Amino acid sequence: MHQQIATASTDGRHLYFCPRYSAALSDESRRFLQAHLIWHCLAGHLTAPLVASRHRWHLACDHEVNSLLLELGIELPSDALLFPACVGRSAIDVYRWLEGHPDTSLEVTADVHPAELWWHIPSAIPDHQITALWRRRAHLVTREPDALPDRVAKFCEAR
Repeated sequence: MHQQIATASTDGRHLYFCPRYSAALSDESRRFLQAHLIWHCLAGHLTAPLVASRHRWHLACDHEVNSLLLELGIELPSDALLFPACVGRSAIDVYRWLEGHPDTSLEVTADVHPAELWWHIPSAIPDHQITALWRRRAHLVTREPDALPDRVAKFCEAR
């Protein structure tokens, strides 16, 4: 747990939670956020492409992860970021779709994007070996029959 971040994040090795923020969450919200952070790892969000808007990229990644969690049958908190018109679309597609958003600063994320964690915790720099390990894990889970809904399994195979 870290005081340096106001909410939560992950570097692929650890989950980081601000103690005050975590204490204010319900058990269900905390479990959701833990699953959300783990799926950032599986989705390959530990690093980020060079984009014009980091905030818009974070929104797109959070939407992508939350869409997958919804597909897995995980109940999203009422304040979870989700763009219903974009369910099933990739983060890059959602990023482009958000170009037409009138004011993305009104959209709030529940975490610090993993690729920006180093701004808050300097020792948490992106590790490409960890990214590769999560990619292998995503591929392995797809080998288990009926372990995942089809759309989620295809997503993991594409990582």
